Amino acid sequence: MRKMSFMVIWLALGVLIPACSGSPKPLKVSGQLKNNDKPYTAPKGAMVTIVFTPVVEAGTPFDSYPAKFNREDSSFTVAGRSEQGIPPGKYRISVQQFVSDPTAEINEMNARFTPEKSAIVREVADETPIIIDLAKPTGK
Repeated sequence: MRKMSFMVIWLALGVLIPACSGSPKPLKVSGQLKNNDKPYTAPKGAMVTIVFTPVVEAGTPFDSYPAKFNREDSSFTVAGRSEQGIPPGKYRISVQQFVSDPTAEINEMNARFTPEKSAIVREVADETPIIIDLAKPTGK
């Protein structure tokens, strides 16, 4: 009987411990890049990069997560490292364009939305699409 009690306890622990440990479920993030409430149109030949960087304490290691940008409809998806999504949390989002002959407008945009300075900060708590409007970087 005593062996049976220990076996029941070990089985219960074997079920409960994995369920309680580990990190939160990764989230598949999607959204759209806009400018003044209209889908963003990148200049011909420009490569647009959108990167989600966690907002963490200085000195804390972190991973950044690049998005796949679809220039046809200005949508983006962030699949994460293993294509399973990214951890929930607060992210600073950088938007950069690379083009062979950038205009003053592109240079200004690149300077405003760097990984260090971007005012685009969003909380990723679920899989609700994220709208990034370059004219309203704080979302307001």
